[in-house]
Amino acid sequence: MTDINQIEPYKNKQQIAAHFGVSIRTVERWMASGCPVLRLGGEGLGKRPRFRLSDVSAWIDTQATVSAR
Repeated sequence: MTDINQIEPYKNKQQIAAHFGVSIRTVERWMASGCPVLRLGGEGLGKRPRFRLSDVSAWIDTQATVSAR
């Protein structure tokens, strides 16, 4: 059984941008490049993107490794 205290909260674009010290536009470019994102809310364009900090960090690390090759 999962402990409720171990569940990672989802962050919005503004929170991700602030955490990584980048612009919201950069976060949007990350999304277009494959950054893991969950869409919450209504259907279509009304869905709000949400992120797990650990997923975004891991994705950034992967991108840095790919760029270094």
